[in-house]
Amino acid sequence: MSGDVRPYFLLAAAPGIVAVLWFLGAMWFREAVQRDLRERGCEPLHIWWIPLAYWATGWWNRMPFRVIYKDAQGRLHKACCCVYQELMGSPFGPRRVEWLKDELRDFIDV
Repeated sequence: MSGDVRPYFLLAAAPGIVAVLWFLGAMWFREAVQRDLRERGCEPLHIWWIPLAYWATGWWNRMPFRVIYKDAQGRLHKACCCVYQELMGSPFGPRRVEWLKDELRDFIDV
């Protein structure tokens, strides 16, 4: 690669690298949602990452998700949550799940 093209290639690759790291971070936070549901005795059915969701408070430091799960009694729920880490906590420490909306449904319209 010639010296003239290399800086442009690096500038073009940077957003792609950031996007991949953002996606991997979201998948790591998705595991926190699954862990929280299993600790409550629920079965996660679908967990969608919703980047830049309008309903997520403080979207710059929280990862929003939409979740469909079964509770311990077998009822279906459709919920919205955000996952975050403590500001002064360890980057490898526990991730917190804040449930914003949780609706009991007879059926789920995906």
